[in-house]
Amino acid sequence: MKNNEVMTNTLNKTPISRIQQSSRRSRQAFKSPVQNVVSDGSLMVDEKQSVLVEIKTLEEREKNVTAQINQLCEEGLKEEELVIHIEKLHEYNEIKDIGLVLIGRIALQQGVTTKQLYGRFHLNLDD
Repeated sequence: MKNNEVMTNTLNKTPISRIQQSSRRSRQAFKSPVQNVVSDGSLMVDEKQSVLVEIKTLEEREKNVTAQINQLCEEGLKEEELVIHIEKLHEYNEIKDIGLVLIGRIALQQGVTTKQLYGRFHLNLDD
C-alpha cells in the first residue's frame, strides 16, 4: 500500500501532471486582480471623484494656457516664429555637440584634459 502512495505522489510531480493541473486552473473563471467596487461601492465613488478632480485641474490648465497664448498673440508673437526659433536652437545644439566631440578628440590626441583645452581656446566651462 505504501508503494501505491509513493507511486501516486511521484506521478503528481511529473511535468505532465503539472500541465494537467494548470489546464484545470485555466478553465476557471477569470478573476481580475483589480477591484473596482467594494461591497458598499465606496471605491467606485472615490475613483469617480478623483477623475472629476483631474478633469477640473486639466480644464483650469487649458484655460491658463489659452490665456497665455492670447497674451503672446496680442504682443505680436506668431507661432511660425516660435517654430523657426526652436529649429535654430536644435541646430545650435547639434553644432555645439560636434564641437565638444572635436575638443575631446584633440584633448585625447594631445594627452591633456578637455578643461585645459577650454582655457587654451578661451572657452567658458559653464557653456
